[in-house]
Amino acid sequence: MLAPRIVSYGASIKGEEHKENEDTILVEDKLGLYAVADGVTMPYGGGPATRLAISSFRSLFKGDLAETILQVNTTVLDEKKKSPRIGSSTLTAAHLADGNVRIAHAGDSSAFLIRENAMILKTAAQNREGFLTNTIGEYFEGATLYNQEIKSGDYLILATDGVTAVLNHDEIEDIVTRQKEPKKIVEYSLREIGRRPRQYRDDRSMVVVEV
Repeated sequence: MLAPRIVSYGASIKGEEHKENEDTILVEDKLGLYAVADGVTMPYGGGPATRLAISSFRSLFKGDLAETILQVNTTVLDEKKKSPRIGSSTLTAAHLADGNVRIAHAGDSSAFLIRENAMILKTAAQNREGFLTNTIGEYFEGATLYNQEIKSGDYLILATDGVTAVLNHDEIEDIVTRQKEPKKIVEYSLREIGRRPRQYRDDRSMVVVEV
């Protein structure tokens, strides 16, 4: 069971370069489930893939993150046989239970755990020379798994690369330290990104969970 004091907030904003928001997020406090998915824009746009990835993740999850991500990939691949233009997606998902956070990661969306103003866990982007090497519905190599004990006062952060391409790790730590509340952290971060000049104005999505 999750501690009743857990507070979470997530939001997603369409980037100016896109016709639709190709990111999808999941915030399920009762289940301790959180996720972000970022559609691979080329060649068709990845919005349908992210929505399918998140909805199938939510419905298929029975406690095993790695197995669920594998099932999600199969679901997206099966749908692509009927509708090839649904695209592909990153997926970074977290499950909070029994005093631990378990993270499953495919692609370049990120997960961070911040404790006492320091980032103690961060996922590694799975790309090479600007190209994704692990995605749901395309070049899937299995999810990379992380497991970390959580303590009161920790912050779990999930973010697509529309966030992490603009805000570096030090900036994210600083925003968490100053803003403190998940809603304020997310809103400040997404607003700050919108104010900055960017070479590519991508969709931006962020989920913050305070334990």
